[in-house]
Amino acid sequence: RRVHGEMSSVVCENGVCFIRRPSSSDSSCKMVLFKDLAKNTNDVLTKDFVHEKPWEFEVKSASGSFTFTQLAALSGGALDASSSIKHANKDAAVETKFFVNGNSSYDLKYTLPKYAKGLVLNAHFDHKKNGKHSAEISGEYAAKTAHGKLLFNPLSKQFGASAVVNYNFCKLGAEVTGAVDLSSVKAHVGGSY
Repeated sequence: RRVHGEMSSVVCENGVCFIRRPSSSDSSCKMVLFKDLAKNTNDVLTKDFVHEKPWEFEVKSASGSFTFTQLAALSGGALDASSSIKHANKDAAVETKFFVNGNSSYDLKYTLPKYAKGLVLNAHFDHKKNGKHSAEISGEYAAKTAHGKLLFNPLSKQFGASAVVNYNFCKLGAEVTGAVDLSSVKAHVGGSY
């Protein structure tokens, strides 16, 4: 069977395809094996090659204000997979994520647009299979001239607070972290102009 193109023709005989191209020096034709045209692509599919990023597969579906996500990642021969469900409207978002290793996480985010524009309240809980759970409750305020954050971990009884005030070309910031019973507290203050 012969298929003719403008400058070359493809000839297939007994299951082997050739591309016949006219030579630039004369009117005779040179034979090129069809399998040699895609050799580099074939090498990628059949030979091992080094890649630094893990392979990821993600499927997302949405229904109204709900989003369902399934994620699988392969890195170094280990499989990591999770499923999550998220419900969000303009003021609040709730997300639950389950991991294949038995761990899970729960997130709650609430924005107060009417009462305090720029104020966001968060709660996060990690349920670990090994029993080392973590929880964090936080509030964050952001405006043009000020940014502040307050963190509290009820399981470890730790807190943190930070604030930055910006006026023209000057910035002033402070941070305090430590235990709730004030047995260990660290404070930092800084500024720039």
